[in-house]
Amino acid sequence: MDKKRILTILGLSFFLIGLPLGSWYYLNSGYNYYKGVMDKLEPKGIVPDFSLSDQNGNIINNDSLKGKLYIADFFFASCPNECLEMAENLQIVQDAFKDNRNVVITSFSTDPFNDSTAVLKQYANGLEAINYQWYFLRGEQAEIFQLAKEGFKLPADINDNDADITHSPYFVIVDDKGQIRNYYDGTDAVAVKTMIANISVIMPRKPDPEIEVKEVSEY
Repeated sequence: MDKKRILTILGLSFFLIGLPLGSWYYLNSGYNYYKGVMDKLEPKGIVPDFSLSDQNGNIINNDSLKGKLYIADFFFASCPNECLEMAENLQIVQDAFKDNRNVVITSFSTDPFNDSTAVLKQYANGLEAINYQWYFLRGEQAEIFQLAKEGFKLPADINDNDADITHSPYFVIVDDKGQIRNYYDGTDAVAVKTMIANISVIMPRKPDPEIEVKEVSEY
């Protein structure tokens, strides 16, 4: 059998067997990757009702966030360490979805005694937060701690030894039905990139109006 004929047979064999197998592997790998992502994004509980005021003195609650995917985190404005890393990474998240009003950020202050509405407004301005997309929320400290621990399943408390406030560095994805979908280390740039990619998979696609807000006087 001459060399040319051998090459022809090998070429036909690849076309008839190798190409279909390669295509199957490619498609199956993509499916498995997608399934793996979706398995990690399975709902992990419902966020309980809350009603808090933002940096503009407006009420933000479950109803006003309904139909939107949001990223939640806990912080306080005078936090000198991980909060700064978290805020910088949330700026990246905001930039990634700045034209999408169905994806918003809710940052819950664990220090409402010092984080007044004016302080949160100044903090938001320093981060160039978009008013309709990034909400810095405050309320009674006990309510915030309870929401963190029982609602988002994250630690938040006052350290008995030195009275410092402790909170988790994790971001939480909450979908448009109010379901927790996953947790990501807010100080890890790679984890945040993964979170952005995952948000793109499950974010709501339909157009939605801006959040309706009500004026509230600061307590």
